[in-house]
Formats: sequence, C-alpha cells, structure tokens
Amino acid sequence: MKRTPDSNLTDYREPWLLRPLLKTYPWWGGLFFRRWARVAVEGRDRIPKTGGLLVLANHLSILDPPIMQLACRRRLFFMANREVFEWSETGADGKPPGAAHKFSSWLALWYGAFPVNTKSADRAALRRAVELLKAGETVCLFPEGGTSPGGLQPLFAGCSLIIRQAGCQVICAGIENTGRVVAHQSTEPKKIDDPIIVRWGEA
Repeated sequence: MKRTPDSNLTDYREPWLLRPLLKTYPWWGGLFFRRWARVAVEGRDRIPKTGGLLVLANHLSILDPPIMQLACRRRLFFMANREVFEWSETGADGKPPGAAHKFSSWLALWYGAFPVNTKSADRAALRRAVELLKAGETVCLFPEGGTSPGGLQPLFAGCSLIIRQAGCQVICAGIENTGRVVAHQSTEPKKIDDPIIVRWGEA
C-alpha cells in the first residue's frame, strides 16, 4: 500500500533498521558528507539528554535535515513542508521529478517526518508535534517555513503554540554553509573548503 503524507501522521511504524542506522550515523554520516565539506558541531553538550525537546533551526538547504540529525545526539522527528512528500510525483518548482526528488520524498516518509501546510494553520501537524513532545521525543522545526538563502525570514507562529501546549524544553541551532554545498532550490552538491557548522544554543 502506498503511504501518503496524511497517513504518515497516524500510521507511521518506525522501520526496524532505522535505529541501528542512527546509532552508527555519526561515523558513516560524517564520512559521507566529508566528500563535500567537513561538519563541525559546537555546543553539542548543551542538548538535554531526556524529555520532550523542540529544536528550532534556520534553513539554508535541503541538506539541513540530515546535517541536523548528524549534529544531534537524539533521534529527530522533522516537520517538513507538504511539498516534500509530493516531489516523487510533481518534482519541485515546475521541474519534473528527478531521482533526488523521488528519493527525498521516499526518505521523508520512511524516516517518519510529518507534513505541514505552511500556507494555513495546519492543526494536524501541530497536534502531531505536541504528541511526540509529550511522549518525550525530539522534534525539529525550521520555523521560516522553507529555505532562506537571503538571511533569516519571519518565523511562523506555530512553534510558540507547540511550546505552550507541549510544555517542552526548547533549543535553537544555527546552521552555516549548507547552502554553499547544495544551493537553494537545487539538488546538486559541490565541494567547499569551509566546514559546515552547527552551533547549539542554550536549552
């Protein structure tokens, strides 16, 4: 049966292979990204080890979700634009779906990301985030609502509602240089000399 973004909100069953992959991800993920840039993480010790945690990060590139998981010691559940889950059929920005878009769409569903409609108040997405946080999980949001190569954009108000309803801890992370590896609205990586940096704030 083909899964859809909506079924993913309630019917997701974590693949048995995911946790072993995540356990070894700091090793093989670092080697994988080293093809294009070294990944440097600052302040990782500030990440709370237990309890519901909402992670808020800026968004420069489609590379940001795997980089954030690499930078975090906990399993992240991502809230992602609904369009990501439709790339396998429609592509992006009027382009036909390529292999990278199809893989990204499949991976988002397999990994357990859940969709949000950033053009309206998406109560289902907010409810899913609160449920995960109350269960002690870690949810990562990019509150600009999309990639922003020209500097930080206005943030959506939904994250403050999630915080109030979940009563969770919150931590911010700043990402640098992912947009230089895979540019805004692109899927083609290129090698850079500077490191990709993730800086964790205080919880």
